Amino acid sequence: MKYKLGECIEEIVDKTTENNQYEVLSVTKDGIYSQEEFFKKQIASEDNTGYKIIRKNNLVFSTMNLWMGSLDVLSNYEIGIVSPAYKIFKFNESKMIPSFGKYFMKSHFMLEQYKNCSEQGASVVRRNLDLKQLLDTEIIIPTVEEQCKIAKVLENIDEIINKYTNLIKNKKQFIKSIFVEMFEKSDEGIKTKVEDVCKEMKIGPFGSALHKKEIRETGEVFVLGTDNAVDNEFKVYERRYIDNNKYQQLVKYTVHEGDMIISMMGTIGKTAIIPNEFGTAIISSHLCCLTPDDRKITSRFLNNIFKYSSLIKYQINQQQRGAVMNGLNLKIIKNLEFNLPSMNLQNQFEKIANLIDKQKFELEKQKQNYIDLKKGLMQQLLTGKVKLDV
Repeated sequence: MKYKLGECIEEIVDKTTENNQYEVLSVTKDGIYSQEEFFKKQIASEDNTGYKIIRKNNLVFSTMNLWMGSLDVLSNYEIGIVSPAYKIFKFNESKMIPSFGKYFMKSHFMLEQYKNCSEQGASVVRRNLDLKQLLDTEIIIPTVEEQCKIAKVLENIDEIINKYTNLIKNKKQFIKSIFVEMFEKSDEGIKTKVEDVCKEMKIGPFGSALHKKEIRETGEVFVLGTDNAVDNEFKVYERRYIDNNKYQQLVKYTVHEGDMIISMMGTIGKTAIIPNEFGTAIISSHLCCLTPDDRKITSRFLNNIFKYSSLIKYQINQQQRGAVMNGLNLKIIKNLEFNLPSMNLQNQFEKIANLIDKQKFELEKQKQNYIDLKKGLMQQLLTGKVKLDV
């Protein structure tokens, strides 16, 4: 069926008339959440009178971040409120049902339309949406009967993905509980400062003004930033390089396999271990690099200390006051205290953690298989390339 998008969705504006009339919700690329639960505190205005009311099966999105996929259909709450900056729509269910719209509005085709209907705004990540142009966009969607079938298939895959997500979460929690039992509920270990277990500690020489390229060229050296330490694991999303001449001036900031990096700005205290055979890299000024003394502590265990130790987390959290994040510096990191167990106990814990990590890795592979399957099916089913029997 061929429609204009504006025939399938209609904007609604229903505002609160009193403060805290309903629960404040936040819209992210990954779903809609209670603001209290997601941020561990309410970041909305103290007086939220005049916030927009959103009900179950309504579509909501940010006009500035829509091009990045910041939208969803409310399914896990009956009613809530969101910032007046959001746009809220109800579906014309004779043309598009909410369960289908939840997937269609996030399809590759629609993400392209959001980009085409937006212009660069005040920053790189914010774009100004031409809502009229978007609503005038022509779309081709299946009949409502087929939409029901498609939504059911995709919902079933989502259920499987969520089961794997919960299994992975449980594995992570299990490792943490073992750490707590072995090292926080016992008298094992000697109170030690981070600087006492490191051969070297250093902070990078410059900030975010880095030469960026997607493909590495001869003579260029990779620069690590805070985005390379995610959930205490090493990740690479964007490649940043400096030329070899610049690197020769900064060679003392080189990191090596087994070194640990710590984010000092943004989400402070996130860590990661430089993986084996990663190659030559240096750190930016928003990172601190620790070279553990392997006679006292292993890289893996030092990383786990930052990941699981309530004592370390408490000290790092002291650097945050309200909504303002002060960041870390070398002096603070040097003086962070924790209980250092014997190498024998460290090794015992790592054997258990390695075993659970292998199980978690297999679960993550299976989860990714279903994510890839869902993407492929969305591309085929939502565009009408493949039809289900109805």
